[in-house]
Amino acid sequence: MMKHKITALFMGLALLLGFSSCEDYFGDINVNPNAPIEVPPAVLLPSIEVNLADVTGGDISRFSSILVNHVRGVARQWSSIDNYSFIVPSNFDNAWRYNIYAGILQDARVMKAQAAETGGNYYVAIANVLMAYTWMMATDVWDAMPYREAFQGTDNLQPAFDSQEFIYSEIDNMLTEAISILSAGDPGSLVPGSDDLIYGGDAEAWLKAAHAIAARAALHRALIDANKYYGDVLTHVADGFTGMADDMRLQYTTNPTSAAPWYRFNRDRTGDIQMAEGDKVAALYTIMDNLGDPRLPVYSADFSDFDNHPYFRADRAYPLITYYEQKFMEAEALLMTGGDAAAIHDAFVAGIQASFDAMGMSDDAAAYIASVDPGEGNVTMNDIMTQKYIAMYTEPEVYNDWRRTGIPSLTPNSGSTIPYRFPYPTSELTLNPNNTPQVDGLDAITDPANKVWWDKN
Repeated sequence: MMKHKITALFMGLALLLGFSSCEDYFGDINVNPNAPIEVPPAVLLPSIEVNLADVTGGDISRFSSILVNHVRGVARQWSSIDNYSFIVPSNFDNAWRYNIYAGILQDARVMKAQAAETGGNYYVAIANVLMAYTWMMATDVWDAMPYREAFQGTDNLQPAFDSQEFIYSEIDNMLTEAISILSAGDPGSLVPGSDDLIYGGDAEAWLKAAHAIAARAALHRALIDANKYYGDVLTHVADGFTGMADDMRLQYTTNPTSAAPWYRFNRDRTGDIQMAEGDKVAALYTIMDNLGDPRLPVYSADFSDFDNHPYFRADRAYPLITYYEQKFMEAEALLMTGGDAAAIHDAFVAGIQASFDAMGMSDDAAAYIASVDPGEGNVTMNDIMTQKYIAMYTEPEVYNDWRRTGIPSLTPNSGSTIPYRFPYPTSELTLNPNNTPQVDGLDAITDPANKVWWDKN
């Protein structure tokens, strides 16, 4: 599908709304949702989408990528984050308050309510998909979060936390409603178009994305009930993406104010993070080097040369969920449910091929696949998860995969334990006494008792 670029007109509108593409959406989490500012869905939608790509590809990606050893922090505060000593609450305030709660979820709730009033069925569905994605991304790193009592403004400045199990049930409801609306084929009186920077208002594309996201949500819970949730994965991938063109991506531009998040970080904090520098070599680098993976020079190019990095480009189309991820999900679910050996193998190979295709390296895939393919009937979980770990370079979902499966086996950068989760931000720890988890320091985030709900099984 056409991934629409962020136009100069949109940037002007976004700035008027107080949006900044540098992960600092100037909103107020205490705005009264019962009396929202009247901003039409067509203006809210692009801001929500950019905020989502910014925080996913920004703070969430950088911290999770260090934890799974895709990259290493080599300078300034990122050197301390690399050894986990500076993974502290204050690092997450902007992501929690401004990007996620005020910048995405609040605006998406307003957009959904206004669209429902005016008959904008597809806007309602898209709001549900974006909220489901955001809630899942957030609860997967923080576990319990304010949900039912959130967004009440000054009526409740200290909302109670809801369990991750409950939030996942709400994610299911959002996706079910979105799938129902999009399947019905009735856009209503208000139809999204170029304001939708991800799919240009294409309902079929959003329907496939909703199924792919639902498959991811089911996969996370396979530790709880393998038969049910692996079955749900297969049900949803059957109606999900059919090729790379379906990927849920947001296209950034070379404009300095609307460049992709990793590019902005490497530009503004040059040299703080690398894939390999001196004695700090990411586990991913070693794995790819041992396999002779031709993608390695692309991934590991000097991050300091930000204008010429072949992967972290300014105009990157940032991946939120992709066809290659879906094929690896399918391979895992088939393997774990005793599926057909040929189908498992086909999905495994397709995932690798799609990763190469997405990087514009299709011609290099065949030789690499031949070198890593164990053959039909011999594909293991280690094969699937290792290739998925490689394909999804710096994508936050890898942190969920590693916590679910323990693949690949990683050595902590410091101490004996890789953190199992993110600490809650300072704003919640200090201002909300209803934050009963109080997970705030290194001891807390490396304590198995504080794992997220689906990871405790």
